[in-house]
Parts: sequence; structure tokens; C-alpha cells
Amino acid sequence: MDDFIVPDDSDEEAIVPQKRRRQPEPQPRKKSIQLPTRPPPADDEDEDDEMPTVSTAQQWTYDPENLEPLKPRSTAVPQKKTKADKGKQKAHVTEPDQRYTWLANILDADRNPPGHPDYDPRTIYIPPKAWEKFSPFEKQYWEIKQKFWDTIVFFKKGKFYELYENDATIGHQFFDLKLTDRVNMRMVGVPEASLDQWANQFVAKGFKIARVDQMESALAKEMRERDGKKPGKPQKEEKIIRRELAAVLTAGTLVDGGMLQDDMSTFCVAIKEIEQDNLPTFGIAFVDTATAQFHLCQFVDDIDMTKFETFVAQTRPGELLLEKSCISAKALRILKNNTSPTTLWNYLKPAKEFWSADITCREIDASDYFVSPDRDNIEAWPSVLREARDKELVMSAFGALLQYLRMVSNAVFPITQGIDTNSVS
Repeated sequence: MDDFIVPDDSDEEAIVPQKRRRQPEPQPRKKSIQLPTRPPPADDEDEDDEMPTVSTAQQWTYDPENLEPLKPRSTAVPQKKTKADKGKQKAHVTEPDQRYTWLANILDADRNPPGHPDYDPRTIYIPPKAWEKFSPFEKQYWEIKQKFWDTIVFFKKGKFYELYENDATIGHQFFDLKLTDRVNMRMVGVPEASLDQWANQFVAKGFKIARVDQMESALAKEMRERDGKKPGKPQKEEKIIRRELAAVLTAGTLVDGGMLQDDMSTFCVAIKEIEQDNLPTFGIAFVDTATAQFHLCQFVDDIDMTKFETFVAQTRPGELLLEKSCISAKALRILKNNTSPTTLWNYLKPAKEFWSADITCREIDASDYFVSPDRDNIEAWPSVLREARDKELVMSAFGALLQYLRMVSNAVFPITQGIDTNSVS
């Protein structure tokens, strides 16, 4: 028996080598399951963030024949989806001037920058190269929008009215309308049935509204393309439905009773001012479009413009038509102090938009507002207009009002319903 006893001083040397020889068989399998492919994170908080995202069953594949550390499946790498998303730049998450470079430095139609004495905020200049890059739909939209840059354009698209670019931003910021995309443009939309409700809210905030309607149905478009089809491919412009400006809605020109803010009259006022014998002289024409009742007056004021200030305070205009660069600083101060923040201010170009008395008289005759079957048409004019015909200032103001109403209604505005015969002084 002594031959089988190992001395005490050799216990470690005899036992330890035997244990090391037994371990290699099960050891690789344990390593293949437990060994991580990357060092653990330095911070425990980072490890907590990563643990719930993807399970280990999805990340690893067990192979008993492979003793090397395992790699994650390529299909489970989340970075690929992130890179694809970065490649798709949505229009509604980028600023308009990033997609249309000419919006970064705005110019009016005559290429005047903001701050220039002749700058017209109603228009915007679009360079020729930009038109070449537009899709047919973009071209159709910008052909209208370039003439109504300061106006919110409601663009008919199927059963909805849509707002694009800067107008969409306003709709999102003021009314929380959801931003999305249309072609290369950011867009918000409202149902056709609720147009009046939304237009009313925009007008109440002091915005001007332009409504663009479809002039044909989808079926009529197909028939037009078929009937007018030419040899070869059809033009790109022929592939879109025809749309045109239907009307412009402003606080001072609303005629729909359902859109009026209250029972109080809202006046659109045109003002012509000159200095005569060192005293301010005014010609004023104003209208309540809900009743189509026109009022005309002309007067010489004192140096403090007492009459003019009384008129403005009493009428509280909802919209003003002023001759550009022809209104005094004192008159402007009176207007600003006696009108609300939502009052619309329109500066019209002399002669072209703010007609002279001669142009006004010719336009009235040419439009056949007042026709006499057996006498000169002037005899059919209301007496107040015949009396005002020789008053340069009031007829010029009336011409500006007539031209503006014709523009916003996109038609000849009726002026035969009522003209105050006691207003000329």
C-alpha cells in the first residue's frame, strides 16, 4: 500500500497537472457562449441603454464546431436603416431657401430688395434657371404665387385646399396644421368643405387669402389631352389639371355673410392726399363690401388734420389703399394710431394701380357700369359721381378702390348697388 501513497510534499504537483488536463474538453463550449466580441462599456449607464434594443438570440448564432468568437448577423445591424433615412431629405424638415436658393435673397418682380423705396412686397422674382428645374406642378403653383407673395394661397388639389412653402409654415405655426410634403415643397392642407372656416381664421389674423380653383375635372383633363393630342409625347404641362385664381379674400373686402367677423361694418378705404395752399387736402373713397355701399368725400383740412383724424377714428378701416410714396408722415401716424394691428395696408403704384381721375372716368365708361339707351352714358351716372367727376382727388381715390376690388374679385366689381349721394363735400 505504501507504493500507492503519494508524499505530502508533492500533493500540489500531482493534482494540479491532472486538473489542467481534464479542463480543455468542456472549456471551448463555455467560451463560445460567454465570450463577448467587444470589450464591455466603460460606463454602466451605456450598457443599460443598449440591452433592451435587440435580444442576444437575434445577435448571435451558436456553432459547436467553431471555437472562434462569433460575429453579429449582418441583417441585425441597425445602422443601415439610419443611413438610408439620412439620404431622404424631407421637404417639411428643411427650410424653403435650402431647396430654392432664390428665396435666401428675396427680390420683388422688379428686382428691388426689401428696404428699397420701390420694393413691392406683393411680388417675388424667380430667376429663369429656377423655372427650368420646376416640375409641371411647381411651375403652375409659382406662376400664381409670384404675383401674390404676401398672400396665403389656398391651392385646390382634389378634395383639399393645400398651402405650400412659406404659407405652409404659417399654417403650421399659427394653426397647428400638420406639415408634410408635396413634390419638392412643404405642405399643409384643409378639407374643401371647411375652406370658409379656415379662410375666416386666417383673415381674422390679418392675412390676405387667395383661392385657386381647379378649372376642370380629372376626366375633362383626360378628354382634353386626348382631343388635343399631337404626334409624339405630350407636353409635361398638359399632364396637370388646369387651375386659376378664383378670388382674393381680405378683411376689408369680404362679401360672404358667413365669413364676416361681426355685425359691425368693415370698410376698405382709399386715401388720396396732396398739399394745397399749405394745407392738407384729402380725397377719400370707402366701401362696405358686405352691402356694396360706396362713400365719397373730399375736403381741405387744418394743419393738425383734425377732420382726417376724426374720420379714421369713426370708420376704423379694416383695409387701407394708399398711393405709394404720396402720403405724408403725419397722416401715416394718424392712421397707425387709430387702426387695429390686423388692419391691412396696401401701397398702390401711382397711375398704374392708384388711378388718376381721367383714367377712372374712362374705366367706368369702358366697363359699362352705367349705360343710357338713348342718351350719353354720363347721364346714367349716379348724381354723386357726376358731381365728383370734376373733383380730382376723390375720383382718383374712387379709381384706386375700383381697381383694387376688381383685382381681388377677379371680375368687374358691381358698383351700381349704392353710392352715398351725400358724401361729397
